[in-house]
Amino acid sequence: MIKTNSDGFKIFHNGAWGDFLVWDSSRASACLTYLKRNSELGIHVNPFLSFHESDLSFLKQCPNVRGLIVLGNVRWSGLEHAVLLETLGLDENSQDSIDLSRLSHLTRCAITWSKRVSGLPVSTGLKELVLTGCKPVAKNLTELKALVQLIQLALIKPNISSLQGIESCVTLNGLEITTAPNLGSIAHLMRLAGSLTELTLDGCKSIKDIDLIGGMGSLRKLKLLRCGRIESLSFLSTLKALEIFSFVGTEIVDGKLDLLRQVKHVGFEDRGHYSHTLKQLSES
Repeated sequence: MIKTNSDGFKIFHNGAWGDFLVWDSSRASACLTYLKRNSELGIHVNPFLSFHESDLSFLKQCPNVRGLIVLGNVRWSGLEHAVLLETLGLDENSQDSIDLSRLSHLTRCAITWSKRVSGLPVSTGLKELVLTGCKPVAKNLTELKALVQLIQLALIKPNISSLQGIESCVTLNGLEITTAPNLGSIAHLMRLAGSLTELTLDGCKSIKDIDLIGGMGSLRKLKLLRCGRIESLSFLSTLKALEIFSFVGTEIVDGKLDLLRQVKHVGFEDRGHYSHTLKQLSES
């Protein structure tokens, strides 16, 4: 969400990542002055709004910036000046390279997997990671096993068949996997059963051991979206802490939804063979 404040500056609010000043190339001096007075703000670079420069050279003038989001086809030259970055969101530009290990203060990162992006496996201070297009050679997550401080991990369109390696992320409490058609097993996730509180599987239709979720007793929020057909919801019987459960776009084959009564908030599409409608469960 972007709003214009009383000083005439556009501020981009990015949830838990905080607030970012939308950089206006036509008011660069004013932006610099405003940042000095509001050092908690990050910088939002968007060529579709008011950023009209070819690269990030302007960062030389604000080396103390802690947060940076770069959208569009902007060259990364100049990024090396932002040595104190804690938060980085970087759109793929198909041209430049970056070594994330040089950003020693980095704790949050959203980036696209690429041969031109290095240093991720040794960025041990990362706590939140959004990784798009992950294509590891081994088709698992062993290349991320050094990220032992991760708390939140989101994988978008990963080409993986298993979650091997994720067991090293011992502090992980939130995992989101979107569009992973080749993911066949979540067995390695069981090593985190005591810490994981939020799990989203979206577009993961090949998982053969979905019932293992029943062993994740700490789960409070579970989403199984567009996951094809699941035989039953019997695994819910052991998820006593579960408060939110959604399975929109996923079919429960046996149609028995009685166990949903124990969950405070549920979301699904009504189907003819289901024992309950969403309205019936909402009213019960």
